[in-house]
Amino acid sequence: MSIEAFIPTLPETRQEPDWPPPPVLEQLTQDLGAAFVIELIHAFLDHFAATLPIVCAATARGDLGTVAKEAHSIKGSARQLEVEVIGAICEQIEALAKENKLREVQLLTVRLEEESNAVERGLGAYLERLEAQQSASTELAPPLGNREVE
Repeated sequence: MSIEAFIPTLPETRQEPDWPPPPVLEQLTQDLGAAFVIELIHAFLDHFAATLPIVCAATARGDLGTVAKEAHSIKGSARQLEVEVIGAICEQIEALAKENKLREVQLLTVRLEEESNAVERGLGAYLERLEAQQSASTELAPPLGNREVE
């Protein structure tokens, strides 16, 4: 069986400037505000940046137990933010690691690294837009002490 059978059909992520943010982020921004979503994205990116090298190193040394555990962690975080490209790859890595299929895990780990770059750029561009919106709205709002009380 070829490795393509293990790679899920994934959305294109290499359109950073126009990368559409996951719908959940738009909804959370409306419901809870930009500051909350900014912190949420930073937490995801920090976790991803810390965990991806662990997955890569564990894959290189053939430690499939660690690979499965860490891929599971990334999968959960990615799925919470609806970053399905990362969630789908990690789901496959986790399953294959549990089946002791090192070669397939190695190939998918390379794919995970490639997609992670695009997702990080996309989320980074979205963060910049959110931060600019937040900054603009903060500048437009008068300080609390200067508001007239009716």
